[in-house]
Amino acid sequence: MHVETVFLRRLYVFFVMEIATRRVHVLGVTAHPTGAWVTQLARNLLMDLQDRAGRFRFLIRDRDSKFTAPVDAAFTGNGTAVIPTPPQSPRSNAYAERWIRTARAECTDRLLITGERHLRTVLDQYAGHYNAGRAHRGLDLRAPDDDPDVIPLPAAMVRRRQVLGGLLNEYHPTPPGRLTVRRKHPAQQPNRNIDTLQGGGVLGSDQGRADAARIAARPQDSDGGAWYAEGAHG
Repeated sequence: MHVETVFLRRLYVFFVMEIATRRVHVLGVTAHPTGAWVTQLARNLLMDLQDRAGRFRFLIRDRDSKFTAPVDAAFTGNGTAVIPTPPQSPRSNAYAERWIRTARAECTDRLLITGERHLRTVLDQYAGHYNAGRAHRGLDLRAPDDDPDVIPLPAAMVRRRQVLGGLLNEYHPTPPGRLTVRRKHPAQQPNRNIDTLQGGGVLGSDQGRADAARIAARPQDSDGGAWYAEGAHG
């Protein structure tokens, strides 16, 4: 994945997606990707995952030249088979390509990126929203990080949280047993990042009401067994 800055500089992003859960890991951002850079990020990923890294049997990657032999060796040494996609076959890397389109449409195409640090900060926040606060149709309208052992209760209150300065909104149900009522002083300013949605009605559009209801009722799932990796040329 690549992103253009306001100074006409191209930045490259290396990320990995867990297929079953759609969980995304944004591993690095740079203007000059190299094979050694990708190798180090791959090793960092395996270290961060610790015991979870052994659950993944396959790594499906494209044929970018930055995927050198040491990159493949880092994963095969962990017991993960590396499967390159066929040449000129974007559908073979469909999950990664879909995430690139989603990230651009919802995030990077709507912001003016100034540099590597800015892009990394933006993508870290977006990945957190994508993994924990965004409903996915392929997961029956649940988020990748939803705990499969937690059964969502009926929501008597829904709270909205703004991400990236209001560019994105997250809707979180609050169980009836956790409701609190506080009287605000007239001079107290409201928190613009968190809105309270009560009484079965969501402040905003009909789409917002439908999204909040789906999030409150979304089911759970289990972890996955394969990865998709996208090179720096995308």
